[in-house]
Amino acid sequence: MCGLCLGFTALHLAVRGGHLSCVKLLVSLGRADVNEGDGQTGRTALHHAVLTDNLAITGYLLLEVTCIDCTALNLTKEGFYRYSVTVTQRMPCRPKTYHLQ
Repeated sequence: MCGLCLGFTALHLAVRGGHLSCVKLLVSLGRADVNEGDGQTGRTALHHAVLTDNLAITGYLLLEVTCIDCTALNLTKEGFYRYSVTVTQRMPCRPKTYHLQ
């Protein structure tokens, strides 16, 4: 982990930068844990994809990455769907909504 990355992995940085090809490469090479939270907020790659309003990366993570944990929570116990109002309105298939007790 690089000291300047503030707890972000290469995958988090690729997602936040909107670099779909880098995201796909990291995932396909098995070099990225898609369910790992960042070192600041605990947000996963999926959280960051939704927060940056990146439909291509969000769709890729939800539809093509088989090991994605859609129930992963950040440090404040929020799932990716908490941020997904604008993204899910544009998706042809809405991701399953999970209700936490």
